[in-house]
Amino acid sequence: MPSSSVTLPRPQVISRLSSEELFNRTAMLDELRRAVTAEAIRTTLVLGPPHAGKTELLRTNFDLLFHELSRALPIYYSLRRDRLAPDKFAYDWILTLLRHYLAFAHDDPDLILRYELTPRELINLARAEEYALIKEVLDGYEARVSRAQPQALIRYVLGAPQLMAARSPYRLVVMLDEAQWLDQVLPGEGGHLLAEIIQPPSAVCFIITGLQRALLEQLSLEEGLLDTLKILQLAPLDLPSLQTLVGRWCYRLGVASEQETLRLAIQQLDGDLFYLRSLVAAASDRRLGLTHGPDFERLYVEELLQGRIAHYFSGLIRRIAQDATAGLQSEQTAIEIVYLCAEASASRPPIEFIEGKFEILMSAPQLLSELHNHELITLLDGHLLPSEDQIFCEWIEATHRRFEGEKLSEVKFDLLRRRVKAMPRLLALSSRRTLHARIEAMLKRFDGQSIARSLLAHDEFLIRYGRARYQLILAGLKAEIDRIKLPQIIYVTESPLLATDPEQGTAIWSCLLAYGFDEGIYDNEHEVVWVLAVADSPAAVTAEAVAALDERLEALRDPLSSGKAAPRVMRWAISKMGFTLDAVVALEERGFATSDYLQLELLAECLEAAPATEAQLPEGRERTPPSLLRAFDLAIPINEDKEIIAARVIEQIAKSLGFSPEEINQLKTAMIEACLSLMGAGRSPDGRLHQRYHATDQQMTIIVADSAAGLDETGGVLIDDDPEKVWRVEVLRSLVDQVRLSRLERGWRVELTKFRKQGTA
Repeated sequence: MPSSSVTLPRPQVISRLSSEELFNRTAMLDELRRAVTAEAIRTTLVLGPPHAGKTELLRTNFDLLFHELSRALPIYYSLRRDRLAPDKFAYDWILTLLRHYLAFAHDDPDLILRYELTPRELINLARAEEYALIKEVLDGYEARVSRAQPQALIRYVLGAPQLMAARSPYRLVVMLDEAQWLDQVLPGEGGHLLAEIIQPPSAVCFIITGLQRALLEQLSLEEGLLDTLKILQLAPLDLPSLQTLVGRWCYRLGVASEQETLRLAIQQLDGDLFYLRSLVAAASDRRLGLTHGPDFERLYVEELLQGRIAHYFSGLIRRIAQDATAGLQSEQTAIEIVYLCAEASASRPPIEFIEGKFEILMSAPQLLSELHNHELITLLDGHLLPSEDQIFCEWIEATHRRFEGEKLSEVKFDLLRRRVKAMPRLLALSSRRTLHARIEAMLKRFDGQSIARSLLAHDEFLIRYGRARYQLILAGLKAEIDRIKLPQIIYVTESPLLATDPEQGTAIWSCLLAYGFDEGIYDNEHEVVWVLAVADSPAAVTAEAVAALDERLEALRDPLSSGKAAPRVMRWAISKMGFTLDAVVALEERGFATSDYLQLELLAECLEAAPATEAQLPEGRERTPPSLLRAFDLAIPINEDKEIIAARVIEQIAKSLGFSPEEINQLKTAMIEACLSLMGAGRSPDGRLHQRYHATDQQMTIIVADSAAGLDETGGVLIDDDPEKVWRVEVLRSLVDQVRLSRLERGWRVELTKFRKQGTA
């Protein structure tokens, strides 16, 4: 289902987002919908940092399923800290389960919010065909309550969805929010409980979310459990979506706004939806506008020190202190947490130092674990690192200063002064982030295309085209004879290499690194790294700026060039306003490609128009139409996670053939499993893994061997179950339709075949 297919029906049931506020969440909703309908997917784990919108994603998914009136019956339950006692949790869970079941079966959304309904009233609401099931569930619940055995009671109510699915025509979709609190219902058994409830039958599908660190820790305690889950990472909203969303909030609440101030707010608050919504609500309450940067900063400081954000952090710290001390000495512990977090920001102290300091007051390991799970600190390599949430860090610093005796007015003035001084830098960083995102998207489309050389030579471009019209330039670029073949880029990242001290403002240059391979040959000889130096200054780059750039890039040259098989490095300078004549000469002497923003725009359009070359095909093979047979060989070195390259090749081909996302993931996983098994055997004579791909519209077949000769060898001994445990044959068979594993005279050969399900294209 395409991402545009998700629209939120009216009226909303439990979600708080309108269809206009979904933005790029629609792709994630589609992933959840596919997980609901795929019989092979039992449980989906949705991960993301605090305030990322995981709860709203589940609530919106509930509404979508509820209004479809299909076989999938949604149940949404969020664990509440005030209902974690076994008896309270069991009662609340079982009534929520039955209310949602009857609301869906009767197409009556009002039932969902009728929290006052008792078990007897729910039985009375049941129709004749539902009565026996509702009564059976409640009778089982009451029987276990009477036995006063908390473990048996909790396991019964958590298993009730399976019981109801077995007695009804529906596939229950249980969305469990704040699932980490299950560990408090039966202390120490959160992982066991989750492992038990997500077992068959397949008529029940689970979608689980909560504090990602706590959940992953609980789930990892159950051996092999994480391998059975589909994991979705909730990506943050992009800048244009955030600007539109915050602008709509301002409009609804009557807050005047300007785009530049909104861009400042989004950059400063790191796109956090909770903080942004809080600031807009505060502006509405105070009858302030978000039209000037200093006005926003004054509002931010007020809210951080005495407003909504301050109350949120204060309440969160107090709750963590209560949990760590079982309600004893919680006030003193909350104060100590502030000092602890401040010390983490200042010195990254060893954990042993903190434990020795606080052990008298509380259980230090439990407190540190709680703070880590809430991402207020990070425990790493025996040390405490500060939170990555800069808003929380600023609140900690201000609160710590207040505890040390500074007046509120002094703290407020100092923070406001620093924030106003940082405004130009934040706006520049916001612009740079947008530019980097556009360049990164373009780099990821590099796939062996042929482009005009002048797109990477600024002076040549100016001589050829001068002030010619855009369409004439495009025609000229298409006709150019001197051309450059692009690599296939597999990974793009920002580099902090050219960053400067935040107090001194942003640097002239920023840096992107793009890793890839020439000619679609995945070996050390063809590996290439493109180093992009991007200048967004309002003036043309000068020779002095080039000299400074070259000096900074020296720090990068040694790591990239070290080793026997160092990748080739391509350096590319990009300037918004172009280059002075002496800068062009300086860059040419240093071997830089050069482009301005117009050349980037033209390059992006040329990539849009030009199809990617099938660089993976052996030399001399003609290009094959997508609907016909595809076959080619590939070799990758046995080191440095190069199996990811093979997985990416499979992904590209399978997408073009129309395989579903689930099938593509299975193919990629099978390839990685095969490569890792061969690498573990360690018998490749040339240090490479050899693969052969054979694809049609209906299927894909992949042969993997530890020698080139093994690709063609048809003999050997067929293996059903490898006694040496080199291969996990059962895992491969769960991922693809056919597995043919052969033990050769000198190595291994495995043939994997996956058929495309009809109707998935």
